[in-house]
Amino acid sequence: MALLIKKIAFISAFALGCLLLVSVLAYFFVGDVKTLLTLLEETPPIILVETFHSYTPGALIIGVGGFLYALSLFAFLYKENWYKKALPYFTCIIFIGIVAIPVGGVGISYYWHHAAKSKGYVKCSLIDKISPAKMHTSYWVKEPSLCNNKQVAKRISGTSLKGLKRANEYLEKQERLNNLSQ
Repeated sequence: MALLIKKIAFISAFALGCLLLVSVLAYFFVGDVKTLLTLLEETPPIILVETFHSYTPGALIIGVGGFLYALSLFAFLYKENWYKKALPYFTCIIFIGIVAIPVGGVGISYYWHHAAKSKGYVKCSLIDKISPAKMHTSYWVKEPSLCNNKQVAKRISGTSLKGLKRANEYLEKQERLNNLSQ
């Protein structure tokens, strides 16, 4: 009886862990997508495209597969035949999630880069002054000369949205001053 309670406790913890993982990943995925959509709609002079969330769909599939696997373990405690029938399906779901991680990484990154290009942005290269040092992160600008603008580079600190906002506010202020002087 004590062994059964330990098994149920372990399976419950595993199922809850999978649900927690799926919930947290979904929350951050939606937040990252909303941030990028907002930046692309506002069309400021500089945008920051972070695509680390592109691995999230595959991880979500793995989390759901893990949760279903935990449910099948509950079934195993009571109906072994159902477990044996369901296990290949849940294994397949987890395998699909593993395959979806690199596919999603490439596909979603391509989507955001294409969306930025279609809005008229140009990607700053790794040797430019405002190039981030993080993977899956890139600055996109409306004018290529902004990639090497020292004043913009000073205002951008790493890859924070606050630094991006400071740089865009600086550029908007400069544009207003240029319009007033003309």
